[in-house]
Amino acid sequence: MNEYRKHFLVADNYIYFNHAAVSPMNTFTLEYLNKFLEEYLHTGSIHYRKWLSNVEETRGMAADMIGANANEIAIVNNTTSGILLAANGIDFKDGDNVIIPEKEFPANVYPWLNLKRKGVDVRFVKWSAGRVLIKDILGLIDSRTRLVSISHVQFTNGFRVNLEELGRELQKRGALFFVDAIQSMGVFDIDVKRDNIDFLAADSHKWLLGPEGVGFFYCKSDNLDILNVTNLGYTSVVNSDDYLDYGMTLKPDASRFEEGSMNMLGIHAVRGSLRLQKEVTQSKVRSAVLELTDYLADNLRRIGCSIISPRRDDGEKSGIVSFVPKDRETKRLYAKLIGNNCNVAHRDNAIRLSPHFYNTISECDRLMSLL
Repeated sequence: MNEYRKHFLVADNYIYFNHAAVSPMNTFTLEYLNKFLEEYLHTGSIHYRKWLSNVEETRGMAADMIGANANEIAIVNNTTSGILLAANGIDFKDGDNVIIPEKEFPANVYPWLNLKRKGVDVRFVKWSAGRVLIKDILGLIDSRTRLVSISHVQFTNGFRVNLEELGRELQKRGALFFVDAIQSMGVFDIDVKRDNIDFLAADSHKWLLGPEGVGFFYCKSDNLDILNVTNLGYTSVVNSDDYLDYGMTLKPDASRFEEGSMNMLGIHAVRGSLRLQKEVTQSKVRSAVLELTDYLADNLRRIGCSIISPRRDDGEKSGIVSFVPKDRETKRLYAKLIGNNCNVAHRDNAIRLSPHFYNTISECDRLMSLL
């Protein structure tokens, strides 16, 4: 991985173990971004058709990462935008219910809570020893359950749910399945067909190593007609280039959810990020991330820290290791680590570490020496 580490200049000055928050820019992505900016600077929008072709390439790479077809992907502003498309687009009725885990990131809470105005009940699944158990989710389902929405990886402690098993069980019960994949896409295996996922959303600024403000929304092709297009814009319809033809025929794919002008700057940046990860390969990224987090967890236990993250087996491990020091003074420790150029996070009264594939065992050892 040393060949790719050179692209992450942040590593010259920081131990950057905070990819579950916002990833740093890398020179590979910067090269793609600068190329776009230079073209924009000197030629304006002369090459707009080529830009649109680059958008489609980006859409295709995102689709490949999750086993989707490109026509099932909409490029959106962020994860919340994708969740809102489903929350506001499904025709929920008074008395329906939605199931989500407790301690979810707010992006996967507020859009569903907002449905209470329609009489929709939001049911929270209690954690069990830091885990969201499938049996507990299934125990809340009844005949009025329309949808279950869950983060593939929990943002506070890194627990990773078995999407294939959960998707299979939800399909049996006729409940729609929404996955917030922001903490896993690009690192851990997702296959929307195998896992029977109906909808999925993820922003690019975490494990995909892209910028903030560009995300992806997956809508299973069979579900297009059950989602009302609540933000209908000029690019939602066919013949969108004919500006004075106000036809209301929706595009036949997920691009109907792209309501207007796109974030070309951000899309060209994430195009570079996705190309970098495609070159490295997801299997190598996953292997490196698990090696680093296993090493961190083992050494943290050795010095008496309590590991909050469930890491019983590979199926529940992720790129997040959360821990509490012996004195339980997490805020004080967090401030000291930040002050020593160690970029980590403080979540749910624990220190959260989230290294990526370019990080090293040497950096883990430096962190341990600080502790």
